[in-house]
Amino acid sequence: MMYVCRFNKKGGEKDILPLTFCSRNDRFEWRWKGLLTPRPLYNLDHLYARRNAPVLIVEGEKAADAAAKLYPDFVVTTWPHGGKAVNKSDWGPLARRNVILWPDADTPGHDAMKDVARCLPGIAIASVRQVTLPQDVPEKWDVADAAEEIKAGTRELDAVLSLVVNASEQNVTDDTGTNEADTGKGGNKRRGKSYDDYLRAVGDIELWHTSTKEAWATVASGAGLRNFRIDDPSFATWLDFSCYRNGLGVPSREMRSSLIATIKARAIHEGPEHKLYLRVAGSLDSTVYIDLGRDDGKAVEINSNGWRVIGCPPVKFRRTAIMNPLPDPDAEGSVDELWSWINCKSDDDNMLILVFILKAVTPKHPYPVLALSGSPGASKSVTSQIIRRFIDPNEIPLVAAPDRAGDFAAVLENSHLLVFDNIEKIPVWLSNSLCGMATGAGVVQRRLHSNTELTLIKGGRPSILNGIGDLMTRGDLADRGIIVNLEPPPRRRPEYLKTNDTPAFWDEFEVAQPRIFGGLCGVFSAAMKAYNDGVKAPGEDFRLGDLGVWGEAVSVAMGWPAGAFEAAYIENRRVSADVALEDSFIWKHLEALFPVGGKKWSGSATELQEKVVLQIDSTSARKKFETLKPSVIGTELKRIMGVLNKAGWEIYKDRKGKDRAWHITAPESED
Repeated sequence: MMYVCRFNKKGGEKDILPLTFCSRNDRFEWRWKGLLTPRPLYNLDHLYARRNAPVLIVEGEKAADAAAKLYPDFVVTTWPHGGKAVNKSDWGPLARRNVILWPDADTPGHDAMKDVARCLPGIAIASVRQVTLPQDVPEKWDVADAAEEIKAGTRELDAVLSLVVNASEQNVTDDTGTNEADTGKGGNKRRGKSYDDYLRAVGDIELWHTSTKEAWATVASGAGLRNFRIDDPSFATWLDFSCYRNGLGVPSREMRSSLIATIKARAIHEGPEHKLYLRVAGSLDSTVYIDLGRDDGKAVEINSNGWRVIGCPPVKFRRTAIMNPLPDPDAEGSVDELWSWINCKSDDDNMLILVFILKAVTPKHPYPVLALSGSPGASKSVTSQIIRRFIDPNEIPLVAAPDRAGDFAAVLENSHLLVFDNIEKIPVWLSNSLCGMATGAGVVQRRLHSNTELTLIKGGRPSILNGIGDLMTRGDLADRGIIVNLEPPPRRRPEYLKTNDTPAFWDEFEVAQPRIFGGLCGVFSAAMKAYNDGVKAPGEDFRLGDLGVWGEAVSVAMGWPAGAFEAAYIENRRVSADVALEDSFIWKHLEALFPVGGKKWSGSATELQEKVVLQIDSTSARKKFETLKPSVIGTELKRIMGVLNKAGWEIYKDRKGKDRAWHITAPESED
């Protein structure tokens, strides 16, 4: 073990002394003494821990520490004991690595890097490049000086970062002047595959970044374009294939890491900033784009004048590994055919499902949460899959409800539409998460293998839930939800009794899907026109305000009677409110204690608890209610008071004062 101690002296001079842990006469002690040769490189532990990272070699430990902060994608190293001790170090750990040399801005500095270059051929280095220093730097200028100038604002960060990106290839030779990598058996020379060869093989790709400095590349894929996150393994696979296709073969791990580091730096520091979208993009005010999710990069472009399929949409879509493609929409199709595949109990439910589907492919949240319920055999899972295939087809169309927030974030990252299957009861945390997703709340997580870096997942997602029981049991989720009851297929579609949930069923559906999708695109376009013409907003106070306006726009596009959607939605909200109240442990007691037309009651949660206990007949129920904490009762009142206030009750809590009493007034009449 050795410390390199730097002592700064007056006049800009310095002393650098090695302090080494030594064994002497069977004793261990620290001594001002250098290591025996061959000496280890600086940051040797980083070199072994990050075997695929490119390496930046500078002169001096101070410069190495400064460079490590500027270039985190590189392992930065140096050798001990100054420029004349290069050949006394062990350069073996650099075998098969991509190396960049950064000399000091003076003759001794360049000579030292020449000595480093002479040490490298014997260890089968992958590639060597050297930084070309700017013309305006003073003598002895190094990367530590560059860092200080960036801090002082006298030199641009991008200018310093580009020095490494644009480093030039070096012809590394051994003591005989022969490049060992270029010599085959018998001394016959052959040209090796250089870093620049591989970089040329990548071709002319569009590099860009997001607002969070996430690096992306747009590349040619099939007949269209494809966007790759540069850190994603799928981009490395594309890069390998591109090099192979251009006759170079697959690059080594070290070469690939160096290429990706360069491409990433260029994307962040040279590329433009773009917004990134998943499945849908654009604006209802002008044009909406729906990504078909295919290798040809095609999308559906929809505006108030109609729709068409285009090859290269002017927006950036990201793809996930489990996304499935949408079909080409058929211009001759109709949405009327949809009802041959979905078993709603009423025309109002049909209306609400259609509005949900068309709202789910708008690029603007808030989005509703659709809850499908029904008896066993009512095709809840099948209906969820059918709806999904018109919005966001997925390799895994249905998933169980996640058990924790981390699993929810993974589903959110990979899908525009969230579909949770066969739910028995929604836990509080998931209900809150679904509410947040509906109104645009995102997720922030610590990035894997990092203490400070964060992964940001933008919110705003439509959701589908299905189950036998009541799912919208919390008032806040019910406010954002649409409940649709399904009936078993034989009652509405007996012709599919024998084929439901079989390959024959889905084969027939796939024939109809393009026609229905084309009909949906046509209705969407007509709804956009009504939306932009200033359709009259519904009178109901919608929790999801834009849903009401969009629903009315769809009504105009479909030719439904005036007010039909609003009436259907209000009734659905009433059902949702009833479900939320039925699940509340305190609602039946409030209903018994505070009759219609009664006077206002005021008191604390503890006093309300005592009042409830007095009117409970069952001994066991009374004891159970007595064990509740007053804070639990207060929380339950907060949960349902929004639903009750909309039903004519007046429930609120004082915001000020020591006691902060609750105030409860029942409606004046049953209406």
